Amino acid sequence: MNVTLLRPWDFHFHPRRGLIMTNVLPFTTRIFAGGVPMPNPKPEILSGHDWQVYLPELQKAGDNPDFRLIGSMKVIDNTTPDMINEAVKCGVEVFKFYPVGTTTGSQTGVSNFYAIFRILHRIHELGKIASFHCELPDIHRRQAEVMFIPTLQDIVDAFPGLRVIVEHASTKDMIEFVQSCPLNVVATLTPQHMWHTYEDVIAEDDITLIDPNNYCKPICNSYADRSAVIMAAISGDPHFFFGSDSAPHYLTMKKGTEVSDVAAGVFNAPVALPVVLQVFETHHALDKLNPFLSVNGLNFYHMKPTPGKLTMIKKSWQVPYEHGGIGLWLGGQTLNWQVGPIT
Repeated sequence: MNVTLLRPWDFHFHPRRGLIMTNVLPFTTRIFAGGVPMPNPKPEILSGHDWQVYLPELQKAGDNPDFRLIGSMKVIDNTTPDMINEAVKCGVEVFKFYPVGTTTGSQTGVSNFYAIFRILHRIHELGKIASFHCELPDIHRRQAEVMFIPTLQDIVDAFPGLRVIVEHASTKDMIEFVQSCPLNVVATLTPQHMWHTYEDVIAEDDITLIDPNNYCKPICNSYADRSAVIMAAISGDPHFFFGSDSAPHYLTMKKGTEVSDVAAGVFNAPVALPVVLQVFETHHALDKLNPFLSVNGLNFYHMKPTPGKLTMIKKSWQVPYEHGGIGLWLGGQTLNWQVGPIT
C-alpha cells in the first residue's frame, strides 16, 4: 500500500550548527519541501545579520538547493523595534519568543511578556509572525503550557490580527484555546505529542526518566491531552499544521536517570512522517494528511503549494538507535511506514 502526498513542510525544526547540523539536516531537506529553522543554535540568531550568516550554513549543510528556508530570529529582553525592522529587511519572517528558563536554549529570552508589547506591535505593523514557546517557568512541567494561556490571551486581545503561532501545542486546554481564536492564531503539532503520554517519559516518582530520548518540552502529557492533539491534527482544521520540533542532542547530553540530568528535545526527523502516517491511518484519516502536512501551513504563511509529490510506502522497518552519536526518537522500535520516492 502506498500513499502519495503533496510535498510536506516542517514548520518547526532545530537544525543546530556545525558538525551536528551536517549530520541531521539532510534528514529534513531530503524529505520536506521547506521549513522554519528555530533560531536557538549556538550562537543564537538575534538579529537580521545573524540570520544572513546562518542562512548559507543551512544551505550548505542541507545539500538541497530546492529546500526553502523561512527566516527566523529569537526575541530577547533587549530586542528593539529597530532590530525588528532590520531583521525583516534581511529576510526574517518569524520572530520566536521563549520565556526565560523553560527549555533547552532558553537561558536568554523574554522574562516579562508585557514589557515587550512594543516589539509585538512592530511585528504586527509589519505583518510578520510571532511564534511562542508557550510555557511558564517555575511551574510543574505538566501545567506549564496551560498556565501560559492567560498571557497568550492578553497578547491576542491586545493585537487583533497579529499572526501568532503556538508552537508544539501539547494539551487539551491549549488546543481548545487555539480553536476558539480566529485563523490568525494557529498551532504546530508534533509526532511525539501524538505518540507518547507522560507515563512513557517520567516514572511514578515524577523524577526518574523512563527513556531520556523521549524527553522533550513541553512534556508529553495525559491521555486526554494526547487525544486532543491527535483529533486536532486529523481534523483538517486550518488552525493546525505540522512542525516536528526535531531537536537533536548527542547521546552524551541524554545520559542520566533524572529530568535535571538531560537536555530536552527529541531527534525525530528520520521517523516523523512514518509516525504521522501511522497515527492518521489508525484513526482512518489518511485523507486529512495533505491539509496537516502542507496546505494549512502554506496558507498561514501566504505561500503557494509546492510542486511535486512524496510517496509513503507501507512497509515495516526498525528505527536505528543512533546516528552520528545522536540518539533517535523511537530507536529500536518498528514502524509501519517508510518514506518513498519524491517526484
